[in-house]
Amino acid sequence: MRLWLLLIPIWCLAGINVEEYTYKMRGSHPLYISDEFVIKISRGTKKDNQEILREGYILQYLNRVECTCCPKLLEMGISDRGRAYLVIEYIPSASGLTRQCVIDSYIEQKNLGVYQGDPCRSNMRFHNGRCILIDYGMAQIHPKFIHQSNEEFIKLFSEKIPK
Repeated sequence: MRLWLLLIPIWCLAGINVEEYTYKMRGSHPLYISDEFVIKISRGTKKDNQEILREGYILQYLNRVECTCCPKLLEMGISDRGRAYLVIEYIPSASGLTRQCVIDSYIEQKNLGVYQGDPCRSNMRFHNGRCILIDYGMAQIHPKFIHQSNEEFIKLFSEKIPK
């Protein structure tokens, strides 16, 4: 058994072949990736737990209002070892991502009061004809975004949108 398996909540291990997981260190949080979902786990500090749970609450809100350009949050919580975790739908990427597709996704979330916060290519997936934005660790949620014009909002990140 690998040491990192001890970080995964026990319920995640039932019926899952953990050898199929890919481990990645992305940002400051470990990720465990399968073909179906991603498990994002905090390092266990109070600040890290708060960041993970905040990301989860933003995804929970976007899912509740039926946002079409974000992954589904399948579960969130605190493990028996005191580490916050998120279980998020895995979104594979395909070719076809366009500038307009990315802008449409950001505008959809803007109209819901959310800015994903990290508009880099690695946080954008093209799936089922849509741009799906992933990684909400730097996201902001505020009603001011709803009242901004689309043009003003896009200026926040336009230089990072793929051409």
